[in-house]
Formats: sequence, C-alpha cells, structure tokens
Amino acid sequence: MKKTVKTYLTLDALLNAGADVICSVVNGNPVQINENGKHVPVRLGQSTKSAPGFYFMVEPGEKTAGRFYIGRQRTKIGLDAVLSHIRTGRSRMARQMANDFRVYDLLFIPVGSMKKLTTAYGKGSVRSMFTSEHNEAFQNLEEMNRMLNDHFKFTMQKY
Repeated sequence: MKKTVKTYLTLDALLNAGADVICSVVNGNPVQINENGKHVPVRLGQSTKSAPGFYFMVEPGEKTAGRFYIGRQRTKIGLDAVLSHIRTGRSRMARQMANDFRVYDLLFIPVGSMKKLTTAYGKGSVRSMFTSEHNEAFQNLEEMNRMLNDHFKFTMQKY
C-alpha cells in the first residue's frame, strides 16, 4: 500500500474545497476586525452555529491549527460548545488558543462538500469525478475526521 505524505492543510486548500469564512476568533470569542484594526465581538446566527459539517481554525500564517465537526443536534449549540471548550481550556489545543491572543479565521465546510478534502483528495479532476460521495449510511463524521488526519497535518492537533 502506498503511503501518502501528509501536508499542512492551508487556507487556499480550504477555499478551493468550498469553505466559507465565518468570522475571526480570538481566545475562543468570535470577532470581526473593524477598519481601525480593533476586534469587535460578533453574534453568530443560529444556522451558523448549528450547521452540520467541519469547522477549521486557520492561523495567521495560513496553516490550519485544528478542526472540529458538528453533526445533527437537538440542542443547536454546536459551535457555541466548541468555542466554550476553547475558552475553558478543555484540551491542550484549547488552552493554547484561549490564551495566545492570536486571531484565527474560522472556516466552515458542510458535510456534503467534504469530498475534495477526503475521498477525492490528491486525485486529478478527472479521477475525482469518479470518486464516491459521502452518502453511505454508515459513513459518519468521525470517519471523515480520520480521513482528514490521513491527508493533512494540523499545527495544534496530532490526530
């Protein structure tokens, strides 16, 4: 079996895969940067906070620091919970993000658009047209998360 060489997931790769920039995040708080360069708190809409898919924190150097996924939920607090975990430092990565005062861009890719980063990653445009979509009953977000780990390195996540 051919071993693939992992590369850092970059902002360009995310944008080419169809990611949307949601906002910036500083110490676990969603912000926008105004024309004076100041961080202004932002309230995210309910559909933004609870959309099933993958959220990526991209560092100022354009490498992706980490990824989080949110599935269907009854409570609709998915992204709020992720940001709360960062603010309270529930992991090594979260503790670093909660205290480093760096501006991270928060990007989102819905589950249906993950093909370019998972099953079709590294294939040419013709071969990727014949690559299966994520629609199997037993293929879940955890499996897609592992596929991301198979292809990419993240500056603050080891798996």
